[in-house]
Amino acid sequence: MASIVEKRGDTTIYRAPNSVEIPSLDLLSFLFENPQNDRLKSDTILHADAADPSRNVTTAQQTSHLQRLAHTIRTQYGIRDGDAVHVILTGHILCPSVFLSVIAAGATVACSLPTSSPVDIARQIAMTESKLLICSPDLKALAGEDVELYEVKSGTQIHVSSDEHS
Repeated sequence: MASIVEKRGDTTIYRAPNSVEIPSLDLLSFLFENPQNDRLKSDTILHADAADPSRNVTTAQQTSHLQRLAHTIRTQYGIRDGDAVHVILTGHILCPSVFLSVIAAGATVACSLPTSSPVDIARQIAMTESKLLICSPDLKALAGEDVELYEVKSGTQIHVSSDEHS
């Protein structure tokens, strides 16, 4: 397809020939409450474990996870709009639930790779001023080192467990 070119002085603007209407919705409303998304029924499987597809998360479960975890993040951990929450997860079935819940709680998601060193992760936590650390169960030891290095107050970790996805 050819682009539409618009010249403004020394500036050239390239536009696609077809435009797409972008609804004025926040991300979560767009994903879960958008009337134009007729494929998203309550029993639609959104995420499945590659090794065991019977372990999956449906739209209804995802919505429940979002509401519960966002509420927990705000009420039990005191996270407020504009705070940062640090997330370190391996390929866990609840990764999308965690990311979207942090957004639903009004916070910003700050991420680290699980292969990063404790010093690097502690530096990232310090730079983002994260108030909470969420990790998968296999990273508890790494997350513990990071919390100690950054001297985050105790009780600021949530461990995401596979047993909690139903």
